[in-house]
Amino acid sequence: MNKTKLIHLLYISGVSDNVEQIADYLDKKGVIVLPCKVGTPVFIIDRKGRIFSGKFRLDDLDQFGKRVFLTRSEAEAVLNARCGK
Repeated sequence: MNKTKLIHLLYISGVSDNVEQIADYLDKKGVIVLPCKVGTPVFIIDRKGRIFSGKFRLDDLDQFGKRVFLTRSEAEAVLNARCGK
């Protein structure tokens, strides 16, 4: 994860003090910041292009933003972009 994303996540998480220093530390240490908690409801695009709901698992991390999304509208937008709609 790059430093810009870490800074953004820290800001939206309510961290306001020393954000740059914290982001530097996390970036240098290779800390993974999950996009959500394990078990959070997510929307998944399957291989046939269908959207279904499920729960976030650590196995989904590498597919987050590609096939796994926090909202149905995000999944639909990616699916429509792939189909050229």
